[in-house]
Amino acid sequence: MLLFCFVSFVYAAITTLSKADLLLPPGSPANSRIHYNSPFLVFLYFEKEDFNCPLCKEYKAFLKEINIEVKELNFVDNVELASRFLQHTFPAFIVRYRNQSYILEPESVEDLIDLVNNEKWTGIKPVRSRIDVNSAVAVVFSKFNRLIFLFINLYYCIMQYIPNTVISGLTLAIIAFLIYSIVDVLTMENNEKIKKD
Repeated sequence: MLLFCFVSFVYAAITTLSKADLLLPPGSPANSRIHYNSPFLVFLYFEKEDFNCPLCKEYKAFLKEINIEVKELNFVDNVELASRFLQHTFPAFIVRYRNQSYILEPESVEDLIDLVNNEKWTGIKPVRSRIDVNSAVAVVFSKFNRLIFLFINLYYCIMQYIPNTVISGLTLAIIAFLIYSIVDVLTMENNEKIKKD
């Protein structure tokens, strides 16, 4: 069972790389830069089988009211690509236009629709090129972040199949060893004092 979990986890990690074309123009190579000539909104959200973001669901329901193209990106499905936007709160909204990113911070659904449809996002200062989506910093960070999430998912996958009694037993054994070590150190100090006297 554990072997199956590991194999399915590795397969999922390999196939997520093919989703990198989510934000690329049609016909672009998979590793090309993320850019379009017309503006589009990246809706970055977090949704898992056992965890849902209520705010993400609320915003997702109103995305059809936005006048520009919307690209949805689930952080769980493609950690590497989503990490390139350097956003760690969900939902996140990024307008991409002419190789620049504009981070939107709406206070409500209506505020988001107003920001995008009335092009108020053009008044926002774009992300600096040193840390934008296509920068070396963002690419390196995304690769590192992907590795971290790979190990976290593998840990959770393993923990799912280990019975709670085994985990409790290991924790109890560690605590017992620590108590034994403390007692041993204290008795050694007392024995040394007695020998000196």
